[in-house]
Amino acid sequence: MNEFQFTLSFAVPVGTLLTDALTDAFFEAGCDDAMIGFGRPGCLAFDFTRAAETASAALTSAERDVVSALPSAVLTEAGPDLVNLSDMAALFGCSRQNMQKYASGSGEKRGAFPLPLVSTAPPLWRLLDIVRWVQREKLWDLPPSLADLAAETARLNLRLQLKKLEAVA
Repeated sequence: MNEFQFTLSFAVPVGTLLTDALTDAFFEAGCDDAMIGFGRPGCLAFDFTRAAETASAALTSAERDVVSALPSAVLTEAGPDLVNLSDMAALFGCSRQNMQKYASGSGEKRGAFPLPLVSTAPPLWRLLDIVRWVQREKLWDLPPSLADLAAETARLNLRLQLKKLEAVA
């Protein structure tokens, strides 16, 4: 059994309040391994620490548990997926400056750091690309569950984006 730490974000009807009754419903539905928060009206996020055999099983069961307590909730995003240098540093237990050094190609000669998926300020990388790079370069001994989670959150987010695109076509 592996332990996975991830976030699931949901669209909920505007005006939905995190009442004691709703919190209890989430707990009873199996979300007792999550912290719940509202980011803005119509959004609800769950930070899970879930034990499961695979990341897919953890993500699927967490989504099912949320929707069973609040059937109007619609999954909009899973994380970690798109990450910045600070996110990477936190995941790998190093400094942001250390990740910046790798990203800029300075310091030790290593294989090329993955290009950002989004070249905004700050740039964003797909966690799966960074995990694969870390494994290839043998920088840190990462748990296999992190690679599994990075792959599954990327797949899930890509499916959600494709679903949105198909809805407008």
